[in-house]
Amino acid sequence: MIERKKTVKQYFKREETTFEGSSDGEVVTRHFIYTEDLDTLLDFICFERNLDKNSTKLAVGIDSGQKRLIVTLTVDSNDDDQAKFKDTSTQKVIILAHVDDVPETYLNVSKILDKLNIHNLYVEYKLVSDLKLYNIMFISTLLV
Repeated sequence: MIERKKTVKQYFKREETTFEGSSDGEVVTRHFIYTEDLDTLLDFICFERNLDKNSTKLAVGIDSGQKRLIVTLTVDSNDDDQAKFKDTSTQKVIILAHVDDVPETYLNVSKILDKLNIHNLYVEYKLVSDLKLYNIMFISTLLV
């Protein structure tokens, strides 16, 4: 297990990044951990799990709670015979980005998704979140 963590660690970066704080106009600096190359990480996951990357189901989850904002990726096979674990199992979910003590705002979520280059994923995925985040993202597109 420790060797596996060391192998995955190479796909992540830690940096000091500014985010929108809880108060109006407040800017805070936080440690931000994220994957720099999502496509390569996905290739690694598919290789390790013996999955065909062109026939996988991907779900990108975004949520905040317990004073952290995280983005996760669930990688699952389209083949029902390989469905040994629940969709939310630690066997299927990997954290793509993590930052502590920032609110779930359009600016913060946009900054994280831009760093991940999630819009450039080479396979189709679905976005999974709560209604608050969907509203933040939808309303912000109306204001632009």
